Amino acid sequence: SVVGETEPWPHKHARANSYLLSDKQFTGDISVSLSARFRNQRFPNSRYLGCYLCYDPESGDGYWLSTGHAIGNYPSQAYIKEVHKQDWETKTRTTLEIVPGQWYQLVYRKAGDMLSLEVDGATIVTWQSDEFDRGHVQLRLHNTDVEIRDLRIEHASAE
Repeated sequence: SVVGETEPWPHKHARANSYLLSDKQFTGDISVSLSARFRNQRFPNSRYLGCYLCYDPESGDGYWLSTGHAIGNYPSQAYIKEVHKQDWETKTRTTLEIVPGQWYQLVYRKAGDMLSLEVDGATIVTWQSDEFDRGHVQLRLHNTDVEIRDLRIEHASAE
């Protein structure tokens, strides 16, 4: 398993830890599945884990799917964003409750022009877009202490 954590809130600089899963670029349909347990050993309300799909880290373009924050303007809401030149635009969000210490099966998916985040087999949030069809996959933590197991990437093709 992999354990990652970021600095606790409030922090001086709004930054996150990232794990680039592959230096390859993926084209077409892709899903990233994993088991995750959000731990509260150092972080009250730890729950933020997201995945970039079809992401170009140099231009800052792609999709961002996330379990959401426990604090802030939209607490306990999962969401999907499109990122254009590092400009983040939330496309949709919905309520997602996370219980610390419980294991969750998460799937971040792009199938055709449909993006989705699934939790324990249930589709939580979806968005339709054909803006991006190629790029890297990257996991990102923010204000979180999480353990990850059984990480799998399934895709149409990689370059």
